[in-house]
Amino acid sequence: MKTKTLQEQYNLIQEGQGNQEIFTKQAKKQFPNFIPNSAPFTQVADILKDRGVIAENIMGVGVVTSKPTNPDWFKIFNQNINEEGGIKINRSKPSDQVTDLEEKNYDYNEEENIDNNYGESFLNGFYYEMKQKSNEDKSIDEIKKVVNKNLNSNRLYYVENGQFGVDGVGYTKDYPGLGEPKEPKGEWKSSGYGNLEENKTTVDSTKLIEKYLTEDKSKRFMGKSMVNEATDYTYKTDSGGGKPTLVLNLGPESWQKVKHLFDGDGKPTQELTRIPASRSVWDLHAQKKPIKNKDVYKIYGVSGDYTFGNAPTFYQQKYRGNKRAAKKVFDWFIKKYLTEDKPTTN
Repeated sequence: MKTKTLQEQYNLIQEGQGNQEIFTKQAKKQFPNFIPNSAPFTQVADILKDRGVIAENIMGVGVVTSKPTNPDWFKIFNQNINEEGGIKINRSKPSDQVTDLEEKNYDYNEEENIDNNYGESFLNGFYYEMKQKSNEDKSIDEIKKVVNKNLNSNRLYYVENGQFGVDGVGYTKDYPGLGEPKEPKGEWKSSGYGNLEENKTTVDSTKLIEKYLTEDKSKRFMGKSMVNEATDYTYKTDSGGGKPTLVLNLGPESWQKVKHLFDGDGKPTQELTRIPASRSVWDLHAQKKPIKNKDVYKIYGVSGDYTFGNAPTFYQQKYRGNKRAAKKVFDWFIKKYLTEDKPTTN
């Protein structure tokens, strides 16, 4: 035998033929989460009605089982607007209701009201006008009127003529390379460049590659360097264990000038020890490193655990770098031993 639904059982109860006890037990079994176990028939029925599970049989018209639909407001609006006395839409000008409301509200078009000007521009203009000798005898209100008048005539008046309160300083288009901005057009206009002719590159990449492959590679010695061709040393900014520093690398000719300052292990003689720089004293060391069949000698500084230059990796990374000390010591070393000039110590 097919079990009757809660709605069918409730309808029979309303007609005096159903069983309230069976209805209540079945409802509690199906919906234990929101029907208390102690709820009587009337409370169970009210809960199920609130949840939309059952509905009343209204005056013989049948059971109301679905929620009423919301009104179609777009349809109602279109019907009302087409009726006599409805709103006539004229897109060429605002309606009377709009203009009447606009007149009652704040007037944004009143030029005499300084609040209708951009505040920062007004303050910049006020500062500019207060500095002008021609306005020394004017009151604050009179200067405000001058600023307001200038901004009403040109919103960028003080951007072009009195930026930062300085006469004659501001944005201009009268310099070479400037001029009226051109609107980007074409497929890539959203990027801000578009298909403007002046943005097309005329560089021949093949020529750049050819130049790189044919130039003297010795001039690219140790990367982007500042090579002194007369003494073949490289002095450049680099990274010491990830920290900015300066490195000094000597070629064979430069090494011949200074090798007497180091022992066979690259340790300094007394002349290159305790060099003062950045509140410390530094010793200069040398390390031989073959690069492309050429012996290069790395010069680096040591002060306790601290180093600069291309110091060996066994030094602790967190103490490497020290660019300021490196510059002072290396400048002194180059001037004294690698150039003809005598050093000037501070």
